[in-house]
Amino acid sequence: AKEVWDNQSNRNDFERCCESVMRAIDRASERGLRECVFNPPIAEHYHATKTEFAKHGYTFHPTGYVGGVRQDSEQICW
Repeated sequence: AKEVWDNQSNRNDFERCCESVMRAIDRASERGLRECVFNPPIAEHYHATKTEFAKHGYTFHPTGYVGGVRQDSEQICW
């Protein structure tokens, strides 16, 4: 994640990704869920955002099948 902090533009994008994921977590929590799709809005910060949330105790697992179709996404769990 260090390369994310090398310039201001990257830092702002990274923070935007983290805020987006936190909003998704808040919405899911309000509905009584313990997981939601992990989908940061900027793909190039996917791994840095995932690392940041993992440092804070969040876990991840594949979404699996939805309606008989295998999904390539991941779930973030708390």
